[in-house]
Amino acid sequence: MAAVDLNQDGIDDLAIGAPGHGAIDLTYTGSVFVYFGHSGTGLSMEPDVTIYLNKTTTTMTAGTKDRKDTLAGLGFSLRGMDLTGTGYRDLQVGIAKTA
Repeated sequence: MAAVDLNQDGIDDLAIGAPGHGAIDLTYTGSVFVYFGHSGTGLSMEPDVTIYLNKTTTTMTAGTKDRKDTLAGLGFSLRGMDLTGTGYRDLQVGIAKTA
């Protein structure tokens, strides 16, 4: 999990990594669910943003291994850190690489 202000409204939002979400042929692609924070009412009840790995659109390049089979576990790690100097924490999303 990571607290970030993804929509830059001055209220922290909660990002939750689910690296075991979305199995395709027993390979878990993973997802990240972001719940926006609201003044006085807390977090949204449903995710406002869902980030996921779409393995069906990844293409192969001649002489390389098919990347569709090597990337899995999106959301394995999450971190909030201001990378752009805006004063807002940006969301960094880690992914696990399989053999």
